[in-house]
Amino acid sequence: MIINQGIDIVENNRVERIIGLYNKKFLRKIFSINEIYQEQLYKNISTQKMIQKYAVRFAAKEAASKALGIGISKGIKFFEIEVFSNSDGMPFLKFNGLAYKRLKMLQKSNKPAKVSISMSHEKKYSIAIVTISE
Repeated sequence: MIINQGIDIVENNRVERIIGLYNKKFLRKIFSINEIYQEQLYKNISTQKMIQKYAVRFAAKEAASKALGIGISKGIKFFEIEVFSNSDGMPFLKFNGLAYKRLKMLQKSNKPAKVSISMSHEKKYSIAIVTISE
């Protein structure tokens, strides 16, 4: 049973402009240290492939905050929601801080909530959808 769901779409050029202005400051504000190093987010920061990688992960964090029912503007910090890929390239999320507390509040039983994520990108846009279920 679905508890909640969130979706977000990002224009890749917007992320590229922000990176052009703030460079690595943007990365440190949005991504955790674990994400930066495990996902090699400092590597070739301004290439088109990396811009898409940042944009789709940004969309994933926004979608996750919406699925949590609280949103980034209500106290969750971007870096509290971590986006990783397993060895097969499949994305998964880890929650910390307020994001983790909110996820626990959404659980309907003693079983942990299941979080599913799907991400996609193309030349102009990146999109992500996050579903929290029992």
